[in-house]
Amino acid sequence: MFMAKEEKENGELVKTGVFGLDDLFYGGIPRGSVTVVGGAPGTGKTNVALQFIYEGARKFGETGVYITIEESAKDIRANGMKFGWDIEKLEKQGLVKIVELPIYESGTNVIAQIPQIIKDAGAKRVALDSLTLLNYLYRDESARRTGLLMFIKAVKINNCTALVTAETKRDFPKLEYTPEFSLADGAIILFWSRRGQVVERAIWVMKMRGRRIMTKVAMLDITDTGVVVYPDRMLYTLETEQGKVRR
Repeated sequence: MFMAKEEKENGELVKTGVFGLDDLFYGGIPRGSVTVVGGAPGTGKTNVALQFIYEGARKFGETGVYITIEESAKDIRANGMKFGWDIEKLEKQGLVKIVELPIYESGTNVIAQIPQIIKDAGAKRVALDSLTLLNYLYRDESARRTGLLMFIKAVKINNCTALVTAETKRDFPKLEYTPEFSLADGAIILFWSRRGQVVERAIWVMKMRGRRIMTKVAMLDITDTGVVVYPDRMLYTLETEQGKVRR
């Protein structure tokens, strides 16, 4: 397994808990950062966000809040158990909190509730799934940007580290970027890579403010125990017959 040299010159780093992902950031993501995990349906966005919260609590003892806009807490727990993640056990220990904020039942802006949720939980990690669904709360782009900035401010004031999921409008590499990709500190793109009848999951780190990143496309797999990233594996679907990466 490829191991990147860890660099800490730009402040404290947070381990994501996703095997291999931290190598793409040369050690982890900055404490207090907000990172968008974007991609098409089925690429693993929700799994990455939930693994970030679960492993943060289990391995590192960091209290995490998982905010779900669409799914129920029951569904989230069930999804975790498919990987052997006993989320309910961590909830009982006060290390994980799942918060349901269904926008179709709320008459108020759910974003405005998040600062208090973070504070009450004493959270060090936050996952929001997903930003795309929050589009229904806003009448125009300006209001949507304001709502997103409110969330980012809440994370930073409380010295949290956050992952937020969002759907991309077009497939990699012809992506159309919505405001969250520019406003957030970091951006991770998950996508399906196809060549003939072969389809592979892939991951690309688009940016992280203040950090050097590995810009190569890496292989991603969803295993029986969670998401795994392989920074050292070349994707067959991105190679030409001569062994060179297709552009």
